[in-house]
Amino acid sequence: GQKASVTLDKNASIPSKIKNAVEEVIGEQILYDGKPINAVYFASSAGATNNAEDVWGSEVKYLKSVDSDEDVPEKIVKIKRTTMKDLLDKQGISTRKVDDEDEWFDDFTMCDNDLYVDTLKVCGKKKTGRWVRETLLSMKIPSTAFEVYYDSSDKVFEFTCYGNGHGVGMSQMGAQAMAEDGD
Repeated sequence: GQKASVTLDKNASIPSKIKNAVEEVIGEQILYDGKPINAVYFASSAGATNNAEDVWGSEVKYLKSVDSDEDVPEKIVKIKRTTMKDLLDKQGISTRKVDDEDEWFDDFTMCDNDLYVDTLKVCGKKKTGRWVRETLLSMKIPSTAFEVYYDSSDKVFEFTCYGNGHGVGMSQMGAQAMAEDGD
């Protein structure tokens, strides 16, 4: 594998808090079955973390969904109907055969923890929550834990999103909450 390296300007000032944190873990590593783990993390969960296979398609035994006791951030992202139609067109998805905007995003299935969107139908085509977040919406929504509502009076799609990030591994907000609780 490739080695990660970080280069700092020799005159860079490093806060003592960071120096101390680094010194405390020099030479330490976390192993699973004798091999270093992939210590992935993200900003905040939707109340639980995600299984690695639900996000990246491959099972990792130590990256399983667990409850995360933290204040879950909620964000509402509004996208105009005309903008959404353009985004769908750009992905080769036609809205012509779908009578009602309420059906543009339909038939949701959820991941094991019932928080993150696994699959859904986008104008009748099966897609993943990850595809909606990353490809269709170009990361305009913070996670795949979302609900969609169409407001016909304002002609906007409202995505109510929970948490921030892919959801696999350690939630930074969850870890902070546990540290503050002394866990």
